[in-house]
Amino acid sequence: MVVTSISDEPDEQQSWTREFLQSAIVLDDQAYSVSGAKVGTLEEPPNGPGRRALSEEAREAVEPKVGHQERDLDIQGLTDSFADFGIVCGVLCPKTDDSGAEAARLLRTASRADIVILDWQIYGDDGKSAFGIISELALAEVSQNALKLICVYTADITNINQIISKIAAGLGKLVSAEHVSKRSDYEIHVGALRIVLYSKVRLDIPDAELASRYAAEAELPTRLLAEFESMTGGLLQRVAIRALAALRKNTHLLAGRFSPNLDAGYLWHRGALLRPADAEDHIRDILASEFESILDASDAMDAANGKECERAIGTLSEPLKDRFKIDRAVVLDDITSLLAPQGELGEVSRLIRNKLKKAPPVADIAAFAVDVAHAVLANEQFAMIMTLRSRYDEIPRQLHLGTVLSSNADGKTRYCICLQPLCDSARILGARQFPLLPISRATNGIFNLVAPVSSEENGHFLVQYNPYLLEMIEFSVRGSISGPVCANKKEHKWIFTDVAGREYVWLAELRTSIAHRIAQKVSNQFGRIGLDIPEWIREKD
Repeated sequence: MVVTSISDEPDEQQSWTREFLQSAIVLDDQAYSVSGAKVGTLEEPPNGPGRRALSEEAREAVEPKVGHQERDLDIQGLTDSFADFGIVCGVLCPKTDDSGAEAARLLRTASRADIVILDWQIYGDDGKSAFGIISELALAEVSQNALKLICVYTADITNINQIISKIAAGLGKLVSAEHVSKRSDYEIHVGALRIVLYSKVRLDIPDAELASRYAAEAELPTRLLAEFESMTGGLLQRVAIRALAALRKNTHLLAGRFSPNLDAGYLWHRGALLRPADAEDHIRDILASEFESILDASDAMDAANGKECERAIGTLSEPLKDRFKIDRAVVLDDITSLLAPQGELGEVSRLIRNKLKKAPPVADIAAFAVDVAHAVLANEQFAMIMTLRSRYDEIPRQLHLGTVLSSNADGKTRYCICLQPLCDSARILGARQFPLLPISRATNGIFNLVAPVSSEENGHFLVQYNPYLLEMIEFSVRGSISGPVCANKKEHKWIFTDVAGREYVWLAELRTSIAHRIAQKVSNQFGRIGLDIPEWIREKD
């Protein structure tokens, strides 16, 4: 065996998609069968049925006859082909005496894989087992809008045109219909989850689309990588994929950096703190800094550079001037020069930039979106991901600097931001007052903060920095041990309750830098100097 370095791979195989993908799992009841049956070719007989209609004569044309129970899986061809891309492929053969433990094992494995490949007919159950796994994955992934690729890889030529429709109909009953989008007889999107179908059997028939679904085991990984590549077409999505690939690549280096030699220093540090549990937050900050260093050393951000932006806007529909409501002819170069790292802007480019900066752009122009409504949504989502801290798990919510709250009093909903310094939000014993800055829903399109007010609606808010708006509200810590003020979970909402019994709903958490900026603007107002000066001078001051 000749061992070559990883860098010896051909250039055409260099792909951030491949770098990101690490694992695939195959679930097939024929995975380890050794019948040795030769796989035939399905040919359309003369004067046979037309598009999508597979007649009995067509199926009899397969020599030797191929059924879904007689089609072995070429494990080596499949795993070797995945290995060419550096992807580890595992193969599981479901047991005939399926049990709850067996189903849980299969689902647990599938949920952790980047790519899941399923046989449709598992011991002739007409897709029952496969759909069970697909539905469980869909429920989990849709709730988190998670990215995953599932491939139904089947030799069931009899029902091949109906499989995706069955999956779509079944999922439509389990998740909201708005999440299920059937793109063709061979592809369905469920949120960020994509389900595709490929045939194990060659289909030599006039239906070109159906015939193109054949993929031999050695070819299937290449087809699936192309599918995943098409799933990640967004600029920022590609940045995220590249960033995650960089983190995955450096996983072992990062683990090695936190060697057991550090434990004695950590224990010393923890033991010296007045509240030892604070050391856990310090480790989180250290890890975040290490992650940032890895990203700084990667070229992940290149996925959103000027060249990539130019590629993204190359598909914008004409006429381009309508997108920005400019009474001048707009060509693609006017927009690309606006997005370029540097260079002189032409007159039209400056007009476009002024539209984006000064007019209320999210209210009346489509810009880079398909229409005005999508432009508003895109700007809201980008504003929130840039200013709000994401929550990836159901960890308890705490009340501190930057927490955005809502409350109801006298039938009216009020909103506020907590401005309690972080150091005063921890190690609380008993009760403590928290400064809450009321914020108002925007009117006349003037706002400086976007935050979700429910799972279906984003609110535009105007933050005013006047100290006289501050309200001091007292909250208490449960139990006799010092700590932060935590919310209780009630019907999918996190609720804080003050000492007077009033409830405050957790809506979001500002990024630390954004929250500090608001607090600083409020504190600066305390330094204003009031004095009497002649009106003749004051008007000119």
